[in-house]
Amino acid sequence: MAPSFRDFAAEFTQAVQAELIDREKKKFYFTRKELDNLKEGALDLNTYHFLRLISSKERAHCFKEYLREALRRYLAARSPLSEEDEAPAVLSFCFDKIPDFSDLNSTRTVDYFYDLEAWLAAAGAQKLSYYKKAKKIKYELALDPASILDFQEQSRKLEDTALCLYRTRQGMITRQQAPAAAYTCKRTRL
Repeated sequence: MAPSFRDFAAEFTQAVQAELIDREKKKFYFTRKELDNLKEGALDLNTYHFLRLISSKERAHCFKEYLREALRRYLAARSPLSEEDEAPAVLSFCFDKIPDFSDLNSTRTVDYFYDLEAWLAAAGAQKLSYYKKAKKIKYELALDPASILDFQEQSRKLEDTALCLYRTRQGMITRQQAPAAAYTCKRTRL
């Protein structure tokens, strides 16, 4: 069974604190061997723990609910509340994009009151509310085939889903492919 979200957060905090370096122990020059060892073995703990978080449906759900509640409290404390608050919708979009790692080939259909394709294409030129529609738009969310193959290759070598995701992500960065591009969001055509 996956650890509780509270246990997970405590483990992450402990791991990050253990990684901290005292000012006196800072090192500015490294040998080629030290750099190679870092590339091969060391993990970026923030990224790795985030991937651990989303690779478990239970942990991801707990994290989403935690963020949803924190967001609700934050927005309730603001005055006046704005209908333009886009954060809850963006939170839903982000968590909907997390694939089912037990079935990577699955395509999920979701619907939103926003033209996400136009919003993403505009790269932040307009607020999300500018793309709000009166009628919901259906989207299909799916991993691209190359990412599925990369993940499956890592899965043959490693049992830890989060570590497979980490290695897949590192491979994408090495190939200069943005990890966010691995998951497509396309409007369903009728």
